[in-house]
Amino acid sequence: MINEDAAINGVLTPEELALLQRIFDDALRTTGYPRQSLEANLLASLIIHLYLRGIRNEDSLRALLAA
Repeated sequence: MINEDAAINGVLTPEELALLQRIFDDALRTTGYPRQSLEANLLASLIIHLYLRGIRNEDSLRALLAA
């Protein structure tokens, strides 16, 4: 379950972290970026940024990354 107050304050639940990890892993497979690359770091930052800005739906996050 997503805790809005916690996410706003930068605290994420294990479920939220699992969601973000799943999206990140899928994005790495799609892009082919190595996990330890600058591109992967930027991708991870973007995912977290979008999530903390209120885009919490998995399909919405995936769609924004694909754009």
